Amino acid sequence: MNNKFSSWIITLVIAAVGVLLIVWHNKVDLFSWLIRALGIILAAPAIYVLLSALSALRHNRLKATAQITDAHSGTTELKFSSSTVAWSLIIVSVATIVLGFWMLINPGFFVGLVSYLFAIVVIIFGILQIVDVAYLTRPVILPVYFYIMPALLIIGGIVIMCTSVKTIDGVVTLITGIMLVLYSVNRVAQQIVYRNESRKINRQKLLNP
Repeated sequence: MNNKFSSWIITLVIAAVGVLLIVWHNKVDLFSWLIRALGIILAAPAIYVLLSALSALRHNRLKATAQITDAHSGTTELKFSSSTVAWSLIIVSVATIVLGFWMLINPGFFVGLVSYLFAIVVIIFGILQIVDVAYLTRPVILPVYFYIMPALLIIGGIVIMCTSVKTIDGVVTLITGIMLVLYSVNRVAQQIVYRNESRKINRQKLLNP
């Protein structure tokens, strides 16, 4: 899969997620169900890792090595015992399982945290698109109006951060959905303009070598 095709697929997926968030923004406890789903995603593989680590600890099957390169003495290999590796996996997996079940049992505690995560993602999208428009499209210079959408993304992320927890489900979901759809539309328009301008530049180079 080439980069252009994968870029279009990612843009379509982002747009689809944005549309779903807009359509479902009035659904009751949407964020709570999202947090529960994340809890399951965390807990399920952690349980598998925990069982595997316990089995490996019982049968002494885990081994691990690490290499450290020293400029003077060369490469030094560090070996870890199976019990050390197993107990490390057990501690991490237990902590992950506790977090996952906590998200399942009390999703309301994480609503504010997830909203800030959404806000950070939206702001990062805006910053990345500004970088894309300003630098990554060179030598093509895109019109100034392509900076409007990234600016709105950053503003939207700030609005999400400032939203009251009482209205967080509907407002955050709606704003995030709108921002993702607008980002996708802006991205498509940006790619079209970039392609057309690139062709013009290439033609000029052919005509004026």
